[in-house]
Amino acid sequence: RKKTRSRIQGKTKTKTIPKPHYIDATSDVEVGKDADEEGDDSMSEEGIPCDEDQVLDIIALEEINYQEEETDFDTGELGAIKFSLQHDPIEKMLNIKVFSGHKLKPMDVGGTSDPYVKCTLIPGHSKATKLKTSRKECDLNPVFNEKLTYHGIFDSDINTKLVKLAVLDYDRMTKNDMIGVTTVPLAGLIPQQQHFYREILKGEQEETHESSAVCDRGRIQLSLHYQANKRTQK
Repeated sequence: RKKTRSRIQGKTKTKTIPKPHYIDATSDVEVGKDADEEGDDSMSEEGIPCDEDQVLDIIALEEINYQEEETDFDTGELGAIKFSLQHDPIEKMLNIKVFSGHKLKPMDVGGTSDPYVKCTLIPGHSKATKLKTSRKECDLNPVFNEKLTYHGIFDSDINTKLVKLAVLDYDRMTKNDMIGVTTVPLAGLIPQQQHFYREILKGEQEETHESSAVCDRGRIQLSLHYQANKRTQK
C-alpha cells in the first residue's frame, strides 16, 4: 500500500491508498498482487505527497484500467460480469460497483436482452437487502458503471453473509427472465480495500446449491415421536 499525505485544516495526516485486488474467476489467479510484495522496500515510508483529489484520481484510474482490460475471455454459456466490492467498517457500508456484463445469453426473440443487475445479501429477506442497477436496452455487452451501497454493515455481517449478483432480462409483459447469477462470500474482504471480480454466470439452481454450501444459515435441533392411536375396547 502506498502512504500519501494530505493537508486538512492545517494538519498533516497520513492516508493509506488501498492497492486494488483483482480476482479472475476464469483462471483462479489473483491479478494485481506483486509476487515479491512483502520484500519490496523500494518505496519511501514518507510516501508520495498528494491531496485528496489526487487520491480519488488514483482510485478512478485503477477502475478505468480494470474496465479496459482485454474483453476476449471465457464467459461460459450465460456470460460474465465485472464488479468490485469494498467494505468500509468506519462508515459501516458495503460498496458494490457494477462495471459491465460480457457476452450475455440472449433471452428475447430478436436475439438480444434488456439486462439489469440485482444484488441481494444472503441471508436476508427484507427489501433493504435488494438493490439493482438501471436497465440497458437491447445490449448483450452492457456497461453499467453504477455504484450500489448497503448501509449498516457490521463486521459480523462480513463474516457471515454472501452477496448475490443476478443478471436478469427485463420483460414488459411477462416475468423477467433470469440470465445467470454469481455469489461471493464477504468474509474475504479486506477493510477499505477495493476487490475486483470477473465472474462467469451460472444457472440459478446450480449457484443456489453452491452458495448454500458456503453460507452457514444456522442449525435447528428437533426430535420426532410417533405414537399410534390405541383402540378403545367397548
